[in-house]
Amino acid sequence: MVGPRPPFWPSVLTCGFVELFSWAALYYAVPVLMDLAARDTGWSLAAMTAAYSGSLVLSALLSPRIGRLIDRRGPRLLVVLGALAGATGLAGVAAAPHPVVALLAMALVGLGQATTLYPPVFAALTIWHGRRAATALTVVSLFGGASSAVLAPVLAPVAEVLGWREALLGVAVGYAVLTAPLAWWGLAVPWTAHAPAPPGHDVRRIVRSRRFRATQLSMVIAGSSLYAVTLNLVPLARELGHSYATAALAFGLVGAGQVVGRLAYLPLAGISDARQRTTALVVAAALVVAALALAPGVVGLVVAALLAGAVRGAHTLTTTLGVADRWGRTAFGEVSGAFQRPVGLGIAVAPFAGALLASATGGFRAAGLVAAALTLLAVLSARAS
Repeated sequence: MVGPRPPFWPSVLTCGFVELFSWAALYYAVPVLMDLAARDTGWSLAAMTAAYSGSLVLSALLSPRIGRLIDRRGPRLLVVLGALAGATGLAGVAAAPHPVVALLAMALVGLGQATTLYPPVFAALTIWHGRRAATALTVVSLFGGASSAVLAPVLAPVAEVLGWREALLGVAVGYAVLTAPLAWWGLAVPWTAHAPAPPGHDVRRIVRSRRFRATQLSMVIAGSSLYAVTLNLVPLARELGHSYATAALAFGLVGAGQVVGRLAYLPLAGISDARQRTTALVVAAALVVAALALAPGVVGLVVAALLAGAVRGAHTLTTTLGVADRWGRTAFGEVSGAFQRPVGLGIAVAPFAGALLASATGGFRAAGLVAAALTLLAVLSARAS
């Protein structure tokens, strides 16, 4: 990029708080309230889950277009408008008289996710900060990783007292009031579009290349496997004979593990290249998924959950920084958006796919072992990355 860059720490902290608020409101609030909403309205829980997954699918489908807009215009206006769209969608869900209305409102939430969650913010920070991007992205991802721990313990009891509609409306209003002004003032640095691509840097050629496809496939398989098993960890742990309290504890520890994985990524990046990190991530994903399926006792389950979270956290950074490491920062938003789309789609459908696989194989434990075996096959594509 040619032109002014924002000061490092103010831009990183601004993006960090944007991610904290955005993940809490647009990603976690609806799942936290879904059971209460289903009991209160009589709506099908399956239909509500489908609407939520639909928002994630829409967000993934929009990622290449959002990446191109980041390249041309920068993050400021996109994040502000996206935050307002997401808040409007949450308010629409809170006021919805019928599940179809909630489904339409969740489309606005998906638009908000596409413009405020990691990919667009990571793209801007990578373009701005170059070699310091790994540090910037790691710090910002720690804010995002803390979002569920910040929101869920507060939102659930409030919703039980006031009602889920009132609680979700409160989240929508608070999110808009906090995030839109923060992004407007905190990301106000003038933006100059990236420099013209040098000879040989053809975006279409890059995204159609064998190396791009191989890298993308390895991240899709690893991410889908990790999320299919970890987001179904409660029924998996129950199937293994653990109590509901233990299963819930293990599920929460996955989030804690993500912080560890993101902190560990920086030193690993200094001693390995992009291909080695991708291959190591895929192998680690297969091992931790198998460990969850075979976890012996409470200690084994807790350790496996923490390790699975760590690998999930590293996966988030690998999908972004791996693009910059291989293809540079010219047209980064567009290249990264194209890379992220199938990865996001795989993660969006992973919980449902994991449940289907469990039904087909006779249980979540068998499904986890199948997922681990399939992930090992991705080592071949990772080695070609």
